[in-house]
Order: sequence, then C-alpha cells, then structure tokens
Amino acid sequence: MPVRGQVIATAPTSQLFDFDWYLSNDTGYAIQRQDGRIIFGGMRWKSPTKEIGIEDDSTLEPLVGEGLKTFLRDTFPSLRDVAIEYEWTGIMAFTIDENPLIGELPGRPGEYISAGYTGHGMPVAIAAGKTIAEQIAGSAQTTIPKPFRPERFSLG
Repeated sequence: MPVRGQVIATAPTSQLFDFDWYLSNDTGYAIQRQDGRIIFGGMRWKSPTKEIGIEDDSTLEPLVGEGLKTFLRDTFPSLRDVAIEYEWTGIMAFTIDENPLIGELPGRPGEYISAGYTGHGMPVAIAAGKTIAEQIAGSAQTTIPKPFRPERFSLG
C-alpha cells in the first residue's frame, strides 16, 4: 500500500549531532549532513489519514510540515531561527504487516521479489539483494526470516 512521507531540510547550521536518529516511523528520523543541513522526516500521525493510501507526492500535507518544524525547533532550541530551505514528499511501499516481501514467489519457481520495505529500504534491500542473488546462484548461505517470506500471504 502507498504511504506518503514528508521531509524538511534546514539551512546549514552548526553541528548538533554526528549520528542518524530515529524515533519511530511516523514520529521522526533525522540526519545532519556534512554541509550542516539537517534532514528531518516523519510526523505522519499529524495527518488525518496518517498518509496511508496517499499516492500523490505533488503536494505537501500542512499538518505534517508544521509538525516537523515544531518538533525540530522545540527539541533543538538552537534551531528556532534556522530557515527551512526545502520540503518534499515521496511515496513509500508498505505491506499490510509492515514487513518486506523478500524471496521466491510461491508457485512461480525462479521468480523473486524484494519490495515493501515500509520506509526502511536501504539497509534491508542491500541484504535482501545479496540473499536473493545467493538463491538464484544456488549457493544460498543466508536464510530469509519467515516474517519476510512472500508465502506468508499465500491462501490455502
């Protein structure tokens, strides 16, 4: 199912943290780039729809945007006067159980899927790609966790 995420980027500012942080999928996550910009996303819970089922990434949700700005400025008082230079949205692919689909498709030998990362694509996708490549090559060394396997949605 589609879920729209929204992100803001501050103007360059002094270094506040040198690590990525994550509160929860719809509360907040951030990174401060080397140029000093803070990239902060989340706050989907501020939207009446929680941004679930939203396929349009051409508009911003004002309630989410205000939530992002307020949280960042309230959490880091030194950012109260730092400009927000960019704000954008993007569509993520979520599964109904919020676990990705990774592995061979049931009843379709030789067909594989790696999708539905629920906003956590990069770390999981890299490992999934390696695992699927091992399976295709017939040298599977890594086991796909049961909650990630596509057969969990098979009927019957």
